Amino acid sequence: MDEIPVNQGASTRTKILFWLILGSLSVALTEVVVYSSPLPFFTGWGILVVCPLYTLHTLVLAFVVFRGGKVRITSLYLAGAIFGMYEAYITKIIWNPDWAENANMTVGGVYVLHTALLVLFCHSVLAFMIPVFAAENLFTNSSETFEALPKRIRLLLGGPKRIFMAAILFGLCCGMNQSVNSPSPAASLLSAGSAVGVLFALGLLFRWVTGKRKYGLRELLPSNRQALVLSLLLLFMYLFWGAVLRPEALPETFIPHLTVWVIYAVLLFLLYHNLKSSGPIEQSAGPSIMSGRWWKVGAAFGVMFPVSSALLVLVKSLSAIIVIAFWIIACCVGAGILVYLFFNIIRTKFVVRSRPESYRESK
Repeated sequence: MDEIPVNQGASTRTKILFWLILGSLSVALTEVVVYSSPLPFFTGWGILVVCPLYTLHTLVLAFVVFRGGKVRITSLYLAGAIFGMYEAYITKIIWNPDWAENANMTVGGVYVLHTALLVLFCHSVLAFMIPVFAAENLFTNSSETFEALPKRIRLLLGGPKRIFMAAILFGLCCGMNQSVNSPSPAASLLSAGSAVGVLFALGLLFRWVTGKRKYGLRELLPSNRQALVLSLLLLFMYLFWGAVLRPEALPETFIPHLTVWVIYAVLLFLLYHNLKSSGPIEQSAGPSIMSGRWWKVGAAFGVMFPVSSALLVLVKSLSAIIVIAFWIIACCVGAGILVYLFFNIIRTKFVVRSRPESYRESK
């Protein structure tokens, strides 16, 4: 991997404020959207455990991805999948779920449905990819994550009006997801509305602190020393909460642990080779078309999310069918990405290199 120079232009205060935005986006788009923690910004558990856990994961993994060179959509996805594996040794959900217990299909001691949903979609996409994308393109002067999108998606989002409509559609999708688990319209409005309020408050504070000064995402991510400190804090959370939280759910046999280690090994293997082949950093195209319009995009999402959630609670059965179908498709796509990346690495590393030089040159 190429050594990436660290830009110290942003003050520690500015960085920490941006980190709070990044972490809050991760929490809101995962815990609040699926109604797992309805009020994570206003409860002791949310403030002391959920928010630090999500923020530390997002910052450490974003540091790894951006330090690896040119940002690729596959690197972001793989880092997010690694994020989701905390559901093994901290929450124990992968081994002993406390929701959807009837979905009891297991392989190697891990629950297939829970592992697929948490690793291949919830944390990879909602908790990591989308928060990093939103934080960069709404609050910074760079657009590396936007440039990492497939060309067709970039063209689809090519314009302020399309971005505005995409924010409305995304708010609707989030509202539909939350409505499946929300007990009432009032609960939806309180949960989603309070999360939106926190995000807006942090966004306004960040704009007030930075003023006219513009920063790229790389300037706002942790430096090498800061990343080391954050990694140690994350390790402490793994050790402490892994021991304290549901210790009775920890498998007593060897196979379930081995299965999780294999999953970790595969994801780390794929991420390492993905970063290694990502290439050097290219000159960023500058701010995306969303930069400077964060409040408009945020308002579109911030209104649609709670309102749609409150309304769709009234037709929860229909919402559940649509959401479950989407989850299945998303997990299948995620699994397909992992399989493709794995065999692509195998083909590149072992098949192509084993062929004669004359054959490779002819290709």
